[in-house]
Amino acid sequence: MSAQRPKKPTKAHELAPRVAELHAAGMSAYAIRRELGCAAGTVQRAAQVAGVTFARPPAAAIEAVVIDAAQRRDRLADRWFRAAGAALDNLDGALADGDHQAARAYAMVAGIGTDKLLTLTPAHDPESEGRTAALAALGELMGAIRASDD
Repeated sequence: MSAQRPKKPTKAHELAPRVAELHAAGMSAYAIRRELGCAAGTVQRAAQVAGVTFARPPAAAIEAVVIDAAQRRDRLADRWFRAAGAALDNLDGALADGDHQAARAYAMVAGIGTDKLLTLTPAHDPESEGRTAALAALGELMGAIRASDD
């Protein structure tokens, strides 16, 4: 009879202590997967080995998804706000230089950015009135650029 070789520890067994440590630090399974550079299934198996779970009660899970989506929406709105602002800054220079083609492109980017910002920003936001006024001003500016091209 031949003796069986001891089984080599699986990756999940090797990662279990680190997964437990990161879980205790409050990291999600997805964040742990990114941190360790391994597959989601490996993290789940390591969590089982370590005796930890990522399951949330349904109400908490829904609330977390809503909060995560709101944070992503806020980051995206901020990016659109910066893009529209940069386009408006460049628009002034293009108009001063008489470069109507560039001015039109900057005005389009500013208008699209403002539109996206208004879409992503909740209606009860006190700053939304200023954004609406900015959008109206952009519309007037586009009209002036079109008129100068004729």
